[in-house]
Amino acid sequence: MDRIGAVMLLAFGGFWVWQASRFSARGADAGPGPGVLPTALGVGIMVLAAISFFRPEVERVALPQIGRIGVILGSLIGYALLLEPLGYLASTTLLLAFLFIAFAERRRLWQPLAAVAMSFGTYYIFRILLSVPLPPDPLDLLR
Repeated sequence: MDRIGAVMLLAFGGFWVWQASRFSARGADAGPGPGVLPTALGVGIMVLAAISFFRPEVERVALPQIGRIGVILGSLIGYALLLEPLGYLASTTLLLAFLFIAFAERRRLWQPLAAVAMSFGTYYIFRILLSVPLPPDPLDLLR
C-alpha cells in the first residue's frame, strides 16, 4: 500500500512540475520568477515520493485520536468564520490561544502570551514588512 501512495505522489509531483512550467523561471529583474518555487516544490514531492517508493514496508501506525483532529478542524472552521468580523489579530490570537491551551499537558501563563506575541509578530511581518493585505481590523487593535 505504501508504494501505491508513493506512485500517486510521484504523479502529483509530476503534474505540479508540468503546471509550474507555464510560469517563467526568470523574473523581470533577472531574478527568480514565479515558476521557481512551484517547480521546486513539485520536484521535492517527486524526490520524496521516490524515496518512499524504495524504502522497505513499515508497520502501520494507528490513526491518531480522532477527537483531536475534530478539535483542530472545528477551531480552524471557527477561525475562518471569525476572520472577517474580528480581523486578523483578534481571530489569530483566539485560535492560537485555544490550540495552545487545548493541547498542552499543563496550563502555563506563557500560552496566551505566546498567542498574542505570535499574532502581532506575524501581522508585523506580513502586513508591515511584506505589505501583504490582511483582513481589516474592525476592532482597531493596530493602525
